Amino acid sequence: MPPPVFEDWEIPIHQQVSVGLPDAASPVHGLQELHDGEVFDFGGGAEVLAIPGHTDGSIAIHLRNHGVLFTGDTIANVGSVVLGTFNQDRVQTVASFKRLATLDVDTACFGHGEPIIGDARTPIRETAATLIG
Repeated sequence: MPPPVFEDWEIPIHQQVSVGLPDAASPVHGLQELHDGEVFDFGGGAEVLAIPGHTDGSIAIHLRNHGVLFTGDTIANVGSVVLGTFNQDRVQTVASFKRLATLDVDTACFGHGEPIIGDARTPIRETAATLIG
């Protein structure tokens, strides 16, 4: 995996929070790889959306029948909706954010920050419109 390409302001923060962390995670066994467009039989149909950028294998889960989106780390809510930080590939992350902004969602749950319950699509779309990738 190539090293991440951080924004200048992210570098000192990442250095500080990563002190003492191992260089690599231990292998995990028994996982199932998920693919874009797969639908699981829960929540009225949970669709897997490939959203690379934060990491190569980042995904979101969209419960279309309920208007719910789990964004993973691509989008964060820090009092306002923002592009997630510490991305492997910013250009891909922005493209993935914009893909998520096309969805009709009422509720969004983020990897970081409080969920938005009620018209989540609006702040996601407003932020997406400002992103340059």
